[in-house]
Amino acid sequence: PSSPPELRQAAIPIAPMPPQEGGAPPAAQAPVTEPQALAVFESEARGVRVAYPEGWAATVPDGPSPYVVTIQREPSGEQVADGSAPVVIELLKYAGASGRFGLEAGAPGDEVVGRFLEQFTESGGRVLRKEPFTVQGAAGWLAEAEGTDPLGVTHHMLLYLAAENDVLAVLFCQAPPEAFEAHRALFHEVIIRLEPFVYVPES
Repeated sequence: PSSPPELRQAAIPIAPMPPQEGGAPPAAQAPVTEPQALAVFESEARGVRVAYPEGWAATVPDGPSPYVVTIQREPSGEQVADGSAPVVIELLKYAGASGRFGLEAGAPGDEVVGRFLEQFTESGGRVLRKEPFTVQGAAGWLAEAEGTDPLGVTHHMLLYLAAENDVLAVLFCQAPPEAFEAHRALFHEVIIRLEPFVYVPES
């Protein structure tokens, strides 16, 4: 049987966001007042490792679901008193992604990512920018976007998207628009440490 998800502590300092190759250095951002260490969520069953701020709550859904883990500062399920968007990191993985998103079986990863973002915009989201981005050897895309949920709450987010062997991984790092810049560097650190396709060989 598959091993249950594990939480490991790692003393990883949060570094400033480096400039992307071939692009201008990012504008100066507000300092991030988050814990200066990261924990690591690891699931052999889902083939992922996700670093996240120490002290945040990681919740794994019950039963089969595209959601691998939801991580947030508030305990899972706690309501945000003022109705603003919570600060959340979520990882989703879709097996059989080509068919799920209406493409021919075995469609190239870029087509799968493109179709996912099309559906995101069709549902009312806005993709503000998108660029190729490789994380831990997984070639994918980094996107910045905004979306409004069914309750009318607006989220500003960084997304990392990559597809491999017809499995799509999408990492959402989102915050209220007014708080997003204070979390941008932290979100970048989470993204560059993501391992979305960790395949554990059978013993």
